[in-house]
Amino acid sequence: MQPLFFFGVGDCICATATQFPVLLFGRIIQAGGVGFSGPLLTNLILATVPSHRLGTYLGFANLIILVGPALGPSFGGLIVNVASWRLIFLVDVTTSNYSCGDWGTKH
Repeated sequence: MQPLFFFGVGDCICATATQFPVLLFGRIIQAGGVGFSGPLLTNLILATVPSHRLGTYLGFANLIILVGPALGPSFGGLIVNVASWRLIFLVDVTTSNYSCGDWGTKH
């Protein structure tokens, strides 16, 4: 939950940034959240999935992790061409807030 929170905070900082140092600070906060999410995802899978299904679940998790950097620049470029660069961060803020709220109602 904390990595998603830090990612959302970094998104809010980036979406409201008016100067490059503030944008860079927000991206650093985002990176701190995202850096923890990969190992936590793997740990969650290892702790909850039966051993005979580990390969499938770890494969899907790694596929998702690898597809993001491949599609992200194209998706970001499309958003920037259609709207503003701030919209990229506002979409992420919405997704982060929804995920935090969804997690909070289940736990």
